[in-house]
Amino acid sequence: MNPSPHIRRHFMGWDEPALVLAVRHLVRSAGGAGRAGTGPPEAPSSVLDLSGFVVVLPGGRAGRRLEELLVEEADARGLPLRPPRILTVGALPEHLAPPERPAPSPGALRVRWARALSELPGDALRRLLQVPPGPDDLAGWMELAGLVVKLRRRVGAGGHSFQHVAELCGEGLLFDDRARWEALARAEREVMGGLEAHGYEDRDDARRRALVDPSRRRPPPEAGGDGDGAAGGGAPEAAPAGAIVLVAVPEMPAVTLRLVELAAEGGTPVDALVHAPDSLAHAFDALGLVDPEAWSALHAGLPEDRVVLVDDPRGQARAVVDALHTHAAGRRPEEITVGVPDTEVTPYLEDELARRQVRTRRAEGRPLSRTSPVTLLAALARVLESPSHEALAALVRHPALERLPPLVLEPPAEGEGRGGTGTGSVAGPRPPASILDSFHEKHLQETLSLEGLEGSQKAGDSRRRADMISLLRWLETHLLGALRGEKRLSAWREGTYEVLRTVWAGSLDARREGDRAVVEVAERVRAVFDGLAELPPSLDARVSGAQALRIVLGELAGEQLPPRPDDDAVELLGWLELHLDDAPVLVITGVNEGAVPEAITGDPFLPHALVRRLGLLDNRTRRARDLHQLRAMSACREGLVVVAGRRTASGDPLRPSRLLLAEPGEVMVTRLLRFLEGEGDGDGEGEGDGGGETWTGHEADARGGEGRPGDLAGEALDVPPEAEGADPFQVPPETVIQVDHSDLRMRVTDFRGLLSDPWLWALRRVRGLEAVDDEARELDPGGFGTLLHAVLEAVGGRPDEIHAGSVDALRAHLDAELARQVRKRFEPAPHPAVRLQVEQARARLHHFAEAQVAWTAAGWRVRAVEVGPTGGRDSTGPDRGVAFAAGSVTARLVGRIDRIDHNPATGQWALLDYKSSKDAKTPDKVHRKKEGRGKDAETRWVDLQLPLYRHLLEAVVTEGGERLVPPDAEIRMGFVNLPADGEDAGFRLADWSPAELEAADQVARALVLEAASGYFELDPERLPRLYSGDPLNRVLGTALVDSGESMVDPDGEMDE
Repeated sequence: MNPSPHIRRHFMGWDEPALVLAVRHLVRSAGGAGRAGTGPPEAPSSVLDLSGFVVVLPGGRAGRRLEELLVEEADARGLPLRPPRILTVGALPEHLAPPERPAPSPGALRVRWARALSELPGDALRRLLQVPPGPDDLAGWMELAGLVVKLRRRVGAGGHSFQHVAELCGEGLLFDDRARWEALARAEREVMGGLEAHGYEDRDDARRRALVDPSRRRPPPEAGGDGDGAAGGGAPEAAPAGAIVLVAVPEMPAVTLRLVELAAEGGTPVDALVHAPDSLAHAFDALGLVDPEAWSALHAGLPEDRVVLVDDPRGQARAVVDALHTHAAGRRPEEITVGVPDTEVTPYLEDELARRQVRTRRAEGRPLSRTSPVTLLAALARVLESPSHEALAALVRHPALERLPPLVLEPPAEGEGRGGTGTGSVAGPRPPASILDSFHEKHLQETLSLEGLEGSQKAGDSRRRADMISLLRWLETHLLGALRGEKRLSAWREGTYEVLRTVWAGSLDARREGDRAVVEVAERVRAVFDGLAELPPSLDARVSGAQALRIVLGELAGEQLPPRPDDDAVELLGWLELHLDDAPVLVITGVNEGAVPEAITGDPFLPHALVRRLGLLDNRTRRARDLHQLRAMSACREGLVVVAGRRTASGDPLRPSRLLLAEPGEVMVTRLLRFLEGEGDGDGEGEGDGGGETWTGHEADARGGEGRPGDLAGEALDVPPEAEGADPFQVPPETVIQVDHSDLRMRVTDFRGLLSDPWLWALRRVRGLEAVDDEARELDPGGFGTLLHAVLEAVGGRPDEIHAGSVDALRAHLDAELARQVRKRFEPAPHPAVRLQVEQARARLHHFAEAQVAWTAAGWRVRAVEVGPTGGRDSTGPDRGVAFAAGSVTARLVGRIDRIDHNPATGQWALLDYKSSKDAKTPDKVHRKKEGRGKDAETRWVDLQLPLYRHLLEAVVTEGGERLVPPDAEIRMGFVNLPADGEDAGFRLADWSPAELEAADQVARALVLEAASGYFELDPERLPRLYSGDPLNRVLGTALVDSGESMVDPDGEMDE
């Protein structure tokens, strides 16, 4: 088809940015500085009148920038400005064909689609998906409706309905997909019929009707000039009012394209401004859109010294700093733009520039989904749907809860608290997260409902359970109560607003960033409910509060909170905004495949062959668009740098963008080899090296010292070099720990840590560093051992049970006590993994029963369980502990002995420690380690727990106050192993001589003196390796390897 004579192409060249050239064209078209159509160009008027133009740009940001440039042009001429009407490509169809009836709100449209899809017959619905949402799951149907609406938007942009697609895909493709499209068409007819009946019209339907009905299209403007509209060079003539000017529009949906062509055929002038020289005229169609076939043979033309290849996102950020040092000297922030097609790079970039006191501004804004009010609503919806521990953990950690009245706990009843059945809870305010974590650590519940916990409450429950009930009541009062029950969807506005008012009570100031997000979200929520109010009663279904929140959140998905204006910040732009940005310095990061060009991934409904048949925009068009834009950006500015990474932040490999390889053969091979051969160049940790190649083609002395960026001596922007070694994160954070140990109390389990690494011991014991983790879904080794200990302590304290004469009788007692402990700890809804672990514990106890019966038959009797100085585990008096002298220092030893047995026949006493690690262990292997190989290798003490038990005995007394174990008694020490392999269960006693035990005491005294000094310094050579699950790995930066040197045994039980 020959183009209309009213369509004119203007090749502006690309020596300058596109918007600068477009302003020049518009001013000339308006008659120099004169009013359009009022006289010849040489007769200027008193106004720069561009109101006769409709200027169309690819995006809204470019439109705002064009307005700024036009104002600057008018100011420079000393004239007032009558601006043109500026539209995006997406809004152009409604200008060319104004709709006759209003479009439905997005939310109401999705509700209509949800209803239509849910009412499809079973066979038609199964063609769309195998497992549809439940009949009452409106939120699930709305989610499906959202996908269908997006699909219809895409095919509608090509001028097709679902029915039309069904007719086109029946043959010539790999398979006949008519049945699926006919199912969608059936729902489509229902939705469109409902809209028409209620006075609405779908946007895509209105556009398609305008293609065939001239009465729906805007009439052409009256001519204001009498030229013939020749394309090419020379000053364009004055345009009539309503003339359309397409500014650097590279692609256009088929419906929009046809509407523009029809407007031109009807007499509306259309000027297509192409940001390219006329030597590339063959690469653009009549409207200036890219020709994919022509661009497939063209090159990017990027100079090699403008392509920077680095390892990872941190390296990319440092390469940006390096590029700014080279190109941005003397520039203001507004003259610098950084492109971030790959958003993974953004936080690294912001961090690197912030550390150099350079502010940045994300032009696309912040996703509403990440604002405090939206994340709170999402957390509430999750709890309302299923009060799982995971859902509650997310809610109680939400920072907005700090704005609520504090949660004040009741004081513990007499006898509760540390050492009793409670956990040391005290009256007064307490953070909700600590209550939940404390409860979860002990009880491992899968779900946590107020009704369930109150229903299972009984006398003797732990204080943790009572505190958890208080927390759930607090949440119900302030947040969840307003969202309970069912209402019509449109009626949930008040419940949603009540939550927002409760949390953000008082006046809000939109000038404050935190308040601005709340105000913006409240306005968007209001708009969603306003849209839902247009639903007829038959579609305004009754839903739960959780479903209502899910629906509202679905409507807010993808929306952004616009950033505040900041003239002193460097703009961070996405790829599509970069071409029409006119900043003289441009650095583009993340130029990797998948980000540039952005791929249209496989659609389950739209295979590539069908996309081609429907004439929809595809990957070929996107590649042509992006290649043209990259080439234009390179041509119009000297300060362009392109950065690509080899790996993601998690180490996954990346490919270079195909645009970087769109070069002549030799250049392409050289660039690809640079990318591949640099994989081992660095790890992204070096300063200024970006973890690989960072800069080519520039003199080394243009940088600061040692290859790092020097000062950017600009008028407003200064990026100082980072101070040598400066880093806000120091690992580890404290290399010397000092403490006053004038009153030194030491647990018998402390000595293992001191022998391994005194500094690490101080970090844990003195600084109290411990992990707070709510991710447990099963008992960790310590928790599993604690459960076994509790059962054995209870049964061991009942002589008639522990000394049962048969294995079956003892197993019955152990099973009964295990059941009591499980009810106490894990009712009413433990995680499934806990139930499995309970059975594993039962198996270990059954194997223990065999060993215990044999031990009893050998004459041994249990005399005490879980005892320590001053006679019991519940003692908290000031005298608790046994004096242990080391030179001039006396420490107090504390600890509990799991079990003390006596054999009256032999007179021996045994100090026993339960071991629930995976593998059975001997006392000597745990406590001593060989130095070297061979039978004659010396051994050194690495643990002193069992030998130090001997010193606790002097304070272990009977109820009458007498010493339980006589001072001159023969004492044995050992383990009671309860390993996974029941064949290894049983009693293992040590055979240490008096000399060896004295040597252990000497080691203990030396450690007491070391601890009493109160000075602990990190020794990297001494720092033990930690097993892979140890949370201190993240603090210390140590390797994630397994080792027996850790203070926490990954297969066993936590130190006391």
